[in-house]
Amino acid sequence: MESVNAQLNNKRIAKNTLLLYFRMLFLLAISLFTSRVIFKELGASDFGLYNVIAGFVVMLSFLNGAMGNATQRFLAFELVRNDIVALQNVFCQIQLLHLVISFAILLLGETLGLWFVNSILNIPPDRIFAANIVYQCSLLSTLFTIISVPYNSIIIARENMKLFSMMGLLEGGMKIIVCLMLFLTSKDKLIIYAICLALASVLLRLAYWWYCRRYEETRFRYSIDWSKLKEVGEFAGWSLCGSISTLANMQGINVLINLFFSTIVNAARGIAYQIDGIIRNFVANFQTAMNPQIVKSFSVGDFSKMHSFIYLGSKISFFILYVLSIPIIFNLPFLLQLWLGEYPQETVVFTRLVLANSLIVSLSGVLSISVQATGKIRNYQLTMGFFLLLNLPIAAVLFMFKFPAYSALLVSIVIESILLFLRLLFLQKIVFLNISHYLKNVLCPVGLTIIISFPICYWYYANYSEETFYSFLISSFLYCVVALLFVFLTGLDMDEKGKIIKIMKNKYFNLIYRYGEK
Repeated sequence: MESVNAQLNNKRIAKNTLLLYFRMLFLLAISLFTSRVIFKELGASDFGLYNVIAGFVVMLSFLNGAMGNATQRFLAFELVRNDIVALQNVFCQIQLLHLVISFAILLLGETLGLWFVNSILNIPPDRIFAANIVYQCSLLSTLFTIISVPYNSIIIARENMKLFSMMGLLEGGMKIIVCLMLFLTSKDKLIIYAICLALASVLLRLAYWWYCRRYEETRFRYSIDWSKLKEVGEFAGWSLCGSISTLANMQGINVLINLFFSTIVNAARGIAYQIDGIIRNFVANFQTAMNPQIVKSFSVGDFSKMHSFIYLGSKISFFILYVLSIPIIFNLPFLLQLWLGEYPQETVVFTRLVLANSLIVSLSGVLSISVQATGKIRNYQLTMGFFLLLNLPIAAVLFMFKFPAYSALLVSIVIESILLFLRLLFLQKIVFLNISHYLKNVLCPVGLTIIISFPICYWYYANYSEETFYSFLISSFLYCVVALLFVFLTGLDMDEKGKIIKIMKNKYFNLIYRYGEK
């Protein structure tokens, strides 16, 4: 019976991952098209300006990130218990908290935020009005995003990834419309872009809300349960440390770059993280499909299954990102030229370092979810927050001593490497994870795969690569083949290899059988 349940869980993860990949591939195609048009229509300076201001608004919503983690955990727990009354109560308390948070961020945004944008940020005088419009639109979009977090979380907790795929179609269509508006308008394109993007975000959140009405637990009932509010609030409060530190690592550095350099450098960093975001979506989709299983395994006390998910999730997350990153890292100048035409010169080094940082972070994603599943996050969040916040003052000092903007990413890579091992220590204590097993099952296969495959790819790049479309196609194919080959040979254990070979054999014989029937 246990093996049957394990197979069902694995099939559910695979199905949900495929649905999310369909959504992501569609959005990827749309994003590649719209990004080029948006960058061309706005120009490097306005594109960088938008990234700085929108990023600052995201920084104001740090409370929302903490609540998102709490929401998913508590909803997943109640779903396992199959108690609809308790689930309704939890959802109601979470929704009340999000309404309070949205009001607090509105208050903070219209006071401290406005002062910061108009008095501190490095904005050209003739773009102050446009910057304020961008700020207000970004704030509106953020408020709707906060209010919709409980609805998004219930969809993930229920593992309804089909809906996410459908909403991806809607999101992609809206991006095309926004792009079309930019192309057709003769007005201030930055203002038009900000307004259209805010409206698209609001409509998308309303669509999520409308769909979720079919779930009984989402029907809002005004009822305050102080004990549950305290429980959720405490969890969210400690998660707040992680949210603040993550945002300091992202948006705080963005502001520092704006103060010490220029909006052109912000544009380069924005492009780098846009590429990184597209690639990391592959990993995020896999982890989104796996996260509910990790939480549910812990909720029933099945640590063995939880450990298996941790090993599998960490390793597969890394390999997905590695295989996709290799051709981008080596073909980056040609890709940027093909995609954007002209681009800031700092974009290449930013993108390569951001991808290197993301490879380390990909190992930690499943570890973070596993710690959060336990609810014992106080010491964990304080430790993670302390180390991540170090990135901000260290980067500021480096910039003062005239170090280049990308030096902040080098600091981030070192810090993330330290945090990976700290997360393992916490999991060893909380859920009895065997670190030596993690090293054997995850880090050793990952390290061996990189040590062998990366030099081979670099040798081909140094000796045969050219900046032509034909060379790009051939080299990208070869890089992926080399990476996949050594992922299979050195990255997977015998059991995993056997399962893959079995699947391939079944697919092959099914094709032969169908062909014979014809």
